[in-house]
Amino acid sequence: MVSTTLERPDKYRIGRVFSNSFAVIGRNPGLLVGLAALFSALPALVLNLWNYRNFAKLDFADPESMAVADPSAILGNSLISMAFGLIYFALALLFQSSLVRATIEDLNGKRPAIGDCIQIALRCMFPTLGMAWLSSSP
Repeated sequence: MVSTTLERPDKYRIGRVFSNSFAVIGRNPGLLVGLAALFSALPALVLNLWNYRNFAKLDFADPESMAVADPSAILGNSLISMAFGLIYFALALLFQSSLVRATIEDLNGKRPAIGDCIQIALRCMFPTLGMAWLSSSP
């Protein structure tokens, strides 16, 4: 009599996912840190310096100095902050796409290159944007 197994060999296992994820990170730490620095740390640093520069102008000890003399300054700073936010969002999408490319290359037995990861991420920017929009909409 022939026996069949109840488990398929290609069955999804969370342990295998974690194992593969940490294996990719362990084999490519420089690439992943470089991508994180380029697409996440550097924009966050610029945004924080921008906010620090604006908050440094305020004197919290003197409540009267907190009053805004120029209402258009609020609008200008708000527009710049919104532009930074959109740029940061786009860079986060590029970061995710480049990580996916690096993971695919690594799991296929190739050595991922930072230039290739960035090039593929830029090429897939609009599909990634569409997927982010679809996944966040109610």
